[in-house]
Amino acid sequence: MKIELVTEETKDCLRLPNEKFELFGELVVTKPNDKWEYHEIYFDEPKEKIFPEENYSFETINQNGFAVATFDQNQCVGLAVFETGWNKYCYLSDLKVNVNYRRSGISKDMLDFAINIAKKRTAKD
Repeated sequence: MKIELVTEETKDCLRLPNEKFELFGELVVTKPNDKWEYHEIYFDEPKEKIFPEENYSFETINQNGFAVATFDQNQCVGLAVFETGWNKYCYLSDLKVNVNYRRSGISKDMLDFAINIAKKRTAKD
């Protein structure tokens, strides 16, 4: 597996399709009294969900931040899209992994890779 910054040459990986995933609960976030709080709600039965396709533009992603992808040989199997300059933070706006590669650590590896990119970009500013 290889993780890299999405470039003009690898922008086709931005078309990695969304696939179904299982939800076993949800996280409810509130901000009473100016302090963030959350609680978890677990479903009695798991639910399936799939997000609509995003139709990403390489130019827009690069203008607003960056994307990283994981490749198994030449096949894109994971994608993470980030927005920078978002309230002084780097914001993860999308994360997806091909169903056959889930639970293999790809998501964590892409996040770790992106943290290094964000730190380098912050140091330049």
